[in-house]
Amino acid sequence: MPRRTLPLVLFALFVPLTARAQTLPYAEYEDDPAEIARPDPLATPGFVRDLETSTAIPPCGGRYRGRSILDGGLASRRRDPDLPCRDVWQRTVRFELGLLGGGVVGRGDGGWGGLSLSLGLRLHEYVSVYYLFTFLAGRWGADTTAEQWEVAGWSSFLFELSPAPRLGIAVGPSIDFGAGCTVGGGQTASTCFAEPNHGAHGRVTLELLERPHGGLALTLDGHLLRRDGERYGAWLLGLGWRF
Repeated sequence: MPRRTLPLVLFALFVPLTARAQTLPYAEYEDDPAEIARPDPLATPGFVRDLETSTAIPPCGGRYRGRSILDGGLASRRRDPDLPCRDVWQRTVRFELGLLGGGVVGRGDGGWGGLSLSLGLRLHEYVSVYYLFTFLAGRWGADTTAEQWEVAGWSSFLFELSPAPRLGIAVGPSIDFGAGCTVGGGQTASTCFAEPNHGAHGRVTLELLERPHGGLALTLDGHLLRRDGERYGAWLLGLGWRF
């Protein structure tokens, strides 16, 4: 055999054997609809499967950006309904930002608005725990000659139950901080305050809309707080975006 022919023969034998070694048997995919849906599972090399399983499962929705770096990359296309997907409302980690607006019962004319941030964990299909921080700023007409400006920060630790797939009811204690000034008219002197306090918080969450990169939720908050020995009740209506 000529000297140059031997490397070619070895190369021709080595390539098919290597490709065969990278091919996983079809029996391993019998219970996996994502793999059964592939056009030719027998031709799927092992390293392709490893890359696909190491990437995140795509979110549920009409369209998404690629199932893996080898399966479309940044291509936006419709998801095969047989493939698994992530429901944003069922993720283990909870991260949500929201816009809020409302008022305080018995505080006079006016109201406040602000932002909320929640971070927590889903412990079970029906049970979640999370931390909710609420920052608010508002103005009220204390009487005909004075008005009050106030900012508040509430740190609430909530326990949530989900009696329905898109409904969450949460309650828990809260550590509060408030500061503000009452600006008087005429001969009334202005007074200011800044003090920590404690209270209780409740939130009802209704999950409205899921998109490929998050979900929109409607929130209704109730908060009980104490100031100068008196109890106040606050209510807030908001929209949150869960990532």
